[in-house]
Amino acid sequence: NEYTEQSIANISASPIGGEAPLVVNLTNNGIGKTNKWDFGDGKKETSINPPHYYDEPGIYTVVLTSVGADGKASTDSIKIEVTAKINSSVRSASGDFSPNGDGIRDYFGFDTKNIINQNVIVVDKNKTIVYKSESLLAKWDGTNLKGKPVKEGEYFYIQKAEGKDGKKYEHSGNITLKR
Repeated sequence: NEYTEQSIANISASPIGGEAPLVVNLTNNGIGKTNKWDFGDGKKETSINPPHYYDEPGIYTVVLTSVGADGKASTDSIKIEVTAKINSSVRSASGDFSPNGDGIRDYFGFDTKNIINQNVIVVDKNKTIVYKSESLLAKWDGTNLKGKPVKEGEYFYIQKAEGKDGKKYEHSGNITLKR
């Protein structure tokens, strides 16, 4: 702000973007005595410097209306961009999975929160595709495309997805299969 006098409403936000869920700390750097915050997601607040939680991807305009000691109102706004987060996750705390029918870590699944579509492949060390799916419910059971169990060892997955925010995401990593 290029004002010679101090402004009444002057927003700073940290961070101004990131993956959902996102907590943004908002501050009025102005001299306003009364603050009304509109977070752009239907929620409003009158705290001095509120943190705000965004759990859905989108671009939100935060508007601060502040009233100074002299009764004059001023507004400032800032855009916050919240992107979808995609993770691939083994359905356990461990980084490996064991598709042996014991009900423990029998599948390698993909987290699809905030995702509208995805394409997943798993390849072996020779880069041969052993699993592929376009389903949001994709989970690999340790068999190849013909339904035969694959050998124990290291595999590599690639998850390409589109978020609710319209952005494209790619996530990849290694999987260790033990029987």
